[in-house]
Amino acid sequence: QNDNLQLVWGPGTFGYLPSDLKEFYKEYDLPEKNLLKVNSYGYTGTPGGDNFGEASLDVTYISSMGLGVETLVANTNESSSTE
Repeated sequence: QNDNLQLVWGPGTFGYLPSDLKEFYKEYDLPEKNLLKVNSYGYTGTPGGDNFGEASLDVTYISSMGLGVETLVANTNESSSTE
């Protein structure tokens, strides 16, 4: 059992698409079972928003570098004025 946790946090439109993450894992031959360790908390973001692309990049690389570690993607402020 791995008790470690890694966090990716951002405000506004910050979020990611699980389908994009799955495509990245497939492209780079990463174990898809690790996708089950990526979870969202709070607001899920807005595709196409200013922070959404950055969030997708952050979640993709952090979760793929820390394989086997639970990754929490958190957005606790959905105001676009925070971007």
